[in-house]
Amino acid sequence: MAFYDKDGNELVQLPRTAIEQMTVKNGKITIPWEDKEYKIIRNPFDNEKEVREMLNFYGKDR
Repeated sequence: MAFYDKDGNELVQLPRTAIEQMTVKNGKITIPWEDKEYKIIRNPFDNEKEVREMLNFYGKDR
C-alpha cells in the first residue's frame, strides 16, 4: 500500500506485513510501521456508503 499527499507525491510504501498488523477502531484504520503509525481517517465529506464498505472490507479479517 502506498500513501500519497494531495499533490500526488508518494510519501511511503508499506509492505504486506504492515497491512496485516493494522487495526480498525472507531472508523479509523491504523497501520504501524517502522516506529510510526499511519492512519486512514474517515473524511465526513466522503461518500458514506463507500467509506463503510471500505471499513467493513478491511475490518472483517483483522
